[in-house]
Amino acid sequence: MSAMLKVQLVKVFSLMKSGMLFQYESELDAFLEFLIWRFSIRVDKPTPGNALMNLRYRDERAVEVRGKVACRYRNIIERALRARLVYWSPHMNRTLVSCLAGAWWVWG
Repeated sequence: MSAMLKVQLVKVFSLMKSGMLFQYESELDAFLEFLIWRFSIRVDKPTPGNALMNLRYRDERAVEVRGKVACRYRNIIERALRARLVYWSPHMNRTLVSCLAGAWWVWG
């Protein structure tokens, strides 16, 4: 992903002095990786796919009952990180599901 953005950025700055952009290549790579992280998987925000499904990761270290973990994890990575997928808002309308159901009725 960053390679595609880098190619586009090089095209934008193609009128500049030829060696100037490549002098700052490592800083440019770091900045592009930061942009990808910021707009896709930033900390305390759900990923775009999880946002569509109304899900987020919850820190289960804060939700312990008498030293025992009060939930089951889906895999060992979630258990090691003590993070669990939960609904962001339980009262949120699920418009995506109704759209798919409507398409099923039309085409089914």
